[in-house]
Amino acid sequence: MELEAVELAWMAGVFEGEGSVRITPFQRRWPGYLRMVDVPAPRRPYWRWRIAANVAARMLAELYPYLRTERVRAKAALGLEYQAQKSHARTAAEVPS
Repeated sequence: MELEAVELAWMAGVFEGEGSVRITPFQRRWPGYLRMVDVPAPRRPYWRWRIAANVAARMLAELYPYLRTERVRAKAALGLEYQAQKSHARTAAEVPS
């Protein structure tokens, strides 16, 4: 397995199994908006990472082959399908008939 495939498999495992993740490798591969969120005590502040829909679709497509949980695979497939339909509708609306 090549290094990129190993990295993607690791990211898929983190994405699939953790409630929180170390953002750096994700942010490096799929750039987005990162900000600190302050919350009232006793909770601790946390980082929130947001990415655009087209970046999220690319992330899901790249991680999908490495996802193992059916529930997560189904949600990823739904996200990819939604983005494809949204993209198709926008393209069709922009093209004059």
